[in-house]
Amino acid sequence: MNSKSVDTVMDPNVKILPNQGEPLSDPEKCRRLVGKLNYLIVTRPDISFAVSVVSQFLNSPREDHWNALIRILKYIKGSTGKGLLYGHNNHTKVVCYSDDIGQDLHLIEDQLPVIVSPLVITWSLGRARNKVLW
Repeated sequence: MNSKSVDTVMDPNVKILPNQGEPLSDPEKCRRLVGKLNYLIVTRPDISFAVSVVSQFLNSPREDHWNALIRILKYIKGSTGKGLLYGHNNHTKVVCYSDDIGQDLHLIEDQLPVIVSPLVITWSLGRARNKVLW
């Protein structure tokens, strides 16, 4: 991609609407790109909101939706050092820190849910071992 990178994943001055812009001549390319970006979310959670916004319009993608996807790619191009790195080792412990459990979370057998896309991870409030739910 021979274009300048951008500092933000979405343009704050642009509102993405369902029927905004001309229909794409090849809507499948938009769907394929969103599918690939969904896999990238695992290591790049900073793009998850923008990808989820654009993915709402995959039934009838338009030029403006494609432009939003191109902006995500430009952001990724300029932020290659960001993201999560999963090393290859035998360490499988997930550590989570929180300053507030929150009143609206439902405890199941003294466990609090943590979402790490696409996994649901729970941790025990007691001294029991951490669990990962697939």
